Amino acid sequence: LRGSVDGWDFKQYVLGTLFYRYISEKLTDYLNAEEREAGDTEFDYAALPDDEAMAEKDNIVQILGFFIPPSELFQNVLARAETNESLN
Repeated sequence: LRGSVDGWDFKQYVLGTLFYRYISEKLTDYLNAEEREAGDTEFDYAALPDDEAMAEKDNIVQILGFFIPPSELFQNVLARAETNESLN
């Protein structure tokens, strides 16, 4: 962070980032466990194309209360952070 940042603003930024990471991991862990229990041991939600995930969006929202497309999961955003101009 550049310049002076108020402690409250910094706290909101950090807590928001931690929450985003938490819900990304919760979604990924839940869906991976469900698919593996159903027999697909190679399933990885984070690697799924967004259009395939969107087909199940309503079901996921009904179960978990939220939905994040695979491309927008914390781990995927972090992986492309170095090359994403809006994050640098």
